Amino acid sequence: EDLSEVLDMKRFIAFVLIVLSICAAMPALAAESGQSAAENLHALGLLAGVGKNADGSVNFDVDGKLTRAQAITQIVRFLGMEKTATASTYEHPFTDLPAWAVPYVGYAYTNGITKGVSATKFGTDDRMGDAAFLTLVLRVLGYEDAKGDFVWNNPYALAKTAGLLDSETADSDFTRGDAFAICYKALTATVKSGASIKDQLVAKGVFTAELYASTAAALTGARLMRIGELNTAAVRGSHADEDISTASLEVNFRENVVLNSMAN
Repeated sequence: EDLSEVLDMKRFIAFVLIVLSICAAMPALAAESGQSAAENLHALGLLAGVGKNADGSVNFDVDGKLTRAQAITQIVRFLGMEKTATASTYEHPFTDLPAWAVPYVGYAYTNGITKGVSATKFGTDDRMGDAAFLTLVLRVLGYEDAKGDFVWNNPYALAKTAGLLDSETADSDFTRGDAFAICYKALTATVKSGASIKDQLVAKGVFTAELYASTAAALTGARLMRIGELNTAAVRGSHADEDISTASLEVNFRENVVLNSMAN
């Protein structure tokens, strides 16, 4: 009986340490999620970087802030419509747009994706917050704030229901990486009607279903590997074998849940 109590206590301590380690690492996981989403969007041809890193990889600046003009540019690329936007001329009322932003903002304005901060100002360099960015994405998914589907400055409940967010909590430190993570989720998020964004882009030939599946598998694998590393590193010591077993069980469980959900 005493041995059983000792084992139970060891398991409890291991569990507490695992939870604490995951909580402590949440910012790192968020950054990793943004980076992984950026890499996958880039692989699908839906995202450009801001230059190159020292090792030659694409720099997505996932920790940077997003301006309104940058956000619209990203949304147009995400829709696979950059060539269409830059090859055409669209009417708009804004007087504060730099030349590079004109085709993107013009396309988004013409198609009801964006509005200005006033009748003649777009707010090109203003920082884009999470509510404003979610509003853009929800409009892309077919939802209309003008018709009461959601409120533009409080879109969190619908964003969660549609599959863009895991919670209804606002993000006061919204980054480019957060925007990339939302865009990647938007590919398979619930649209108001019709086919998903992913299926629409596959039908248009922007990328193949096989390529998308490979990015989804890579993202799932990266998350599961990170969880395993966190759990085993958190409680190394005299009971490392038990701790590694605990982590392995968690990874296996999450892997089954994720892969089954993908299959459905």
